Amino acid sequence: MQGMTTRPAHQSGFSMIEAMVAALVLAIGLLGLGHLLARQLVELRQGNTRAIALQHIDALGENMRLNASAARAGLYTLAWNASRRPSIDCQIAACGPGQLADHDLDLWVRSLRAALPLAQGMVTSVPASPQIAIGVAWPTNERAMTAIDAALQAALTDVTAATTGIDCPAGFLCHVGHVLP
Repeated sequence: MQGMTTRPAHQSGFSMIEAMVAALVLAIGLLGLGHLLARQLVELRQGNTRAIALQHIDALGENMRLNASAARAGLYTLAWNASRRPSIDCQIAACGPGQLADHDLDLWVRSLRAALPLAQGMVTSVPASPQIAIGVAWPTNERAMTAIDAALQAALTDVTAATTGIDCPAGFLCHVGHVLP
């Protein structure tokens, strides 16, 4: 046994503690990465929802430009969570401007709710402006928010009637677009 050296007992104990500390650091890092990925998923979902809202606002804005006389007369006005049932199907029969506005709003609300379940739409004139405001609201889907998340949500949903003509419903995120028919 001449070439063999033995390790003191206290050295093997240190390597076990070092391994446990390294495993703990790795576990904490993986938990942090998991949290980061979960937040990224939430942000991606919110970005996708906002893009869908923008598409619907643009689509209704185009319909309003095509039926500008009805839009300027306020025939496209719609309250939150309301719907409009047309008296005639404008895809198969000729319609007047008011009937076309009802038809456009009915299709728009149904399309919006199909794309964003529980979404709401609103259309109103902007005070002291020839513009019309189109708003889309969707539930926040956040269960438990930190103080920073709550402050960010409050900033995003701080849509006031004085500036846009639309107040965002409580518990919803909103996007508002403006149209000049």
